[in-house]
Amino acid sequence: RRADLTRNGGARGGVVTLIQRFGGAVDVNLHLGMVVLDGVSTKGGDTLRFHEVSAPSSTEIQRLLDAIVVRVLRNRARDATLIRDPEQP
Repeated sequence: RRADLTRNGGARGGVVTLIQRFGGAVDVNLHLGMVVLDGVSTKGGDTLRFHEVSAPSSTEIQRLLDAIVVRVLRNRARDATLIRDPEQP
C-alpha cells in the first residue's frame, strides 16, 4: 500500500527468516534474523520491476508493535502459557 500497489494489482513483497537455535557455547538461544525487502515487485509481461518504498514512520512502527503485542498476549493467554499480572497494563 505504501507504494500504491496491492496484492490484487500483482505486487509482491518478500521476507526471509533465519532461525538460530543455539549460541556459540551450544546452549539453547533462540534468535530470529530477518531480511525484509524495502519495496514490492511487479511483473509486466516478462519484465520484473522493483518499487522502492520509504521507511515506516515512528507512528507506523508503534502501531505495528502494539498489534503484535496484543496478538502474542492473546495467544499465550489462550494457550494457558501466560499468567496475566494485574500490576502490568
